[in-house]
Amino acid sequence: MKDRFINQASSDQLIEKLNKYNISLNKSLLIKQYANSFNLYQLLDSLKVLYSKELQALDKQNKSVTSDYLEYILDKIVRENYDVEDSIDPYYLFQELKTQGKSKEKIKQIIERLLRLNNLYHLNHVEGYFGVFEEECEQVIYRLFEDYQGLPLTKEETKEFVSLVEHFMESYDRNEELKMNLSLLKLERIASLGDEQEIDTAIQQIKQTYRLSIFVIYTRVLLGTLDLSNNKMFKKYYQKVKQYMVLSDEDKEERAFIDNLYQDVMMDEEE
Repeated sequence: MKDRFINQASSDQLIEKLNKYNISLNKSLLIKQYANSFNLYQLLDSLKVLYSKELQALDKQNKSVTSDYLEYILDKIVRENYDVEDSIDPYYLFQELKTQGKSKEKIKQIIERLLRLNNLYHLNHVEGYFGVFEEECEQVIYRLFEDYQGLPLTKEETKEFVSLVEHFMESYDRNEELKMNLSLLKLERIASLGDEQEIDTAIQQIKQTYRLSIFVIYTRVLLGTLDLSNNKMFKKYYQKVKQYMVLSDEDKEERAFIDNLYQDVMMDEEE
């Protein structure tokens, strides 16, 4: 029942309901306060501090009205007065980051909003905006780019994707793990364009910057070259990676994957 009421009720109805529990909210004032930061998290935290005793009492009563109502009310007020689809409010950005099945255009828009957010505040560290653990944040951001490059892209769109990755890495330059993973994703897309000089340059940059197994790096190259019209480049880089020695268990596993990939490609050629 609570969820049905929250979804159907207006912000005024929700405010009226909270008012019965000594939590008095002024809608006009909340709109002005939100306009000072465009950050729902900040406004929510300030209200939690202001009404901490009342909210604790609400939660202890174990009724349908809980402290969560504050968030629902603010969300409704913001949505009634602002276009959250183009907002750089971290609250709405993080919600959209976690949404599955985004279109190419939507993903591009979210990335551009992330860049606008950092241009405004210059934290250069994604979890600093969203108040979540670094690991969770980096996984969500990486999946955004991974979903983007997994969509059908023209040659020009692939080049645009590579530029967007580079721009993002420059902006959020303190997220080292994310930058490393995005570098590999960028390498894969560069390989899909088939320019050997650009591929080799990207390989060298990753080798010099990150302590990665050479087999991990070449796996991305090989996967990228599979998008080309023939397997000539794939075979060439397979022969290059065969020259390297296996030095660790990680190398052994990655080399086995590469060999299996090569066998699958050759089998497909013979059919």
